[in-house]
Amino acid sequence: MQLTTAARRISEGDFQTEIASPRRDELGELASAFDQMRLRLRDFLEQEAERARESEERAQQLSSLNALAATVSRSLDLHRILEDGLEEALRITHLEAGGIWLEEGDPAQLTLKAYRGASRQWLEGVAHLSEEQGFSAVVSSFQSAEPSSLVGADSLVHIPLVSKGRVLGAMVLASPGQRQFDVQERGLLTAFGHQLGVAVENAQLFQESQRREREAHTLNRIGMEISRLLDLDKILGTVVESARQLLGADAAILSIWDEPSRETYVKAVSSLVNPAFKELRLGMGEGVAGKVLSLERPVVSEDYLNDPGIAHTIAGDSLVRKEGLKAHLAVPLKIGEQVLGSLQVANKRVQRFSEREVDLLQQLANQAAVAIDNARLYGQVEEMAVLQERQRIAGEMHDSLGQALAYLRFKSRELDNLLASGEVARAREGVREVKSILDG
Repeated sequence: MQLTTAARRISEGDFQTEIASPRRDELGELASAFDQMRLRLRDFLEQEAERARESEERAQQLSSLNALAATVSRSLDLHRILEDGLEEALRITHLEAGGIWLEEGDPAQLTLKAYRGASRQWLEGVAHLSEEQGFSAVVSSFQSAEPSSLVGADSLVHIPLVSKGRVLGAMVLASPGQRQFDVQERGLLTAFGHQLGVAVENAQLFQESQRREREAHTLNRIGMEISRLLDLDKILGTVVESARQLLGADAAILSIWDEPSRETYVKAVSSLVNPAFKELRLGMGEGVAGKVLSLERPVVSEDYLNDPGIAHTIAGDSLVRKEGLKAHLAVPLKIGEQVLGSLQVANKRVQRFSEREVDLLQQLANQAAVAIDNARLYGQVEEMAVLQERQRIAGEMHDSLGQALAYLRFKSRELDNLLASGEVARAREGVREVKSILDG
């Protein structure tokens, strides 16, 4: 191509056309130098374009992260954070369905808390495959029977939700058609998972503080309520009902230790159908209540009837079986070193009680023990007052009777003297006076 034509095309932005000249003179050397300059300029512009593209991608990533931060920081409501975060993730990745799982329970298990674009059942299957395949996996063999636009989806991405190095859960996104996620996209998704993880932890901490505040308020209210009561049966009834409601249990039982018989017996129940529970007596170490008294500390049984760590009794197991109770938590009622009995809650499902639940029931039991002890002391004071009143009345009666007897002895001698002297009329008058005193 002629040098002038090539120069014109380069000036128009065409850096792909080669500038070549067959000549070996000075003009040929100029054409060759001009072509080298074209190549360097082309490479420079391509590098600048690549840097601009990368800068644009980073700006988009920052914009996406800022959008997510703005979305999840609008509220401390966990459900809203998960719903809004999932919606933003699907928008950024251009995927069609997804779900967010959080770790819950003890031991921790992933529970689906938010989902979009498909049913819960479909997403549970997707999540199972994503866990098997790992982060940003392509699962080409996935099949679903659900009539959905996502049937045959084979692109999955599994994003851990992390805060302060701790995995709180995961977000799984899916879409039809195979798609690989490059390094930058993975970096964005990882940052996305960390940002959402921090928001989730903040919401959970807020929920925890709110829950503790409610529990403290409830315990304070219960404590004030039972401290005003002096009737022992009313106190025990209030305690078992409060224990059941506070822990969301299916039933509650309060047992008292009887030192003379060396047995614990059920004194109050909540939400138990069989009245025979109140006739149940257990020896030291028997059942959950007896084990609490023996160890003087909380006892947990995830599945009572199948728990080899419990000293079972025929009567106790029969009642538990008829009520359908499985998980049991019992704590001691203690005043100082003295164990008064036990407070117990039970559920109709196999369950592991958390440390928080154990602590909560123990706090209630501590309040109950003080109220029970106060009621007992009040009862003893009342009995003492009744005894003292009886003694006072008896003393007054004794004094009055002594005075009456002394008077009668005096009148008796007077009547003897009157009769001896023949004063019958005066003697009769004295007899009538004595009779009136005895009748009155």
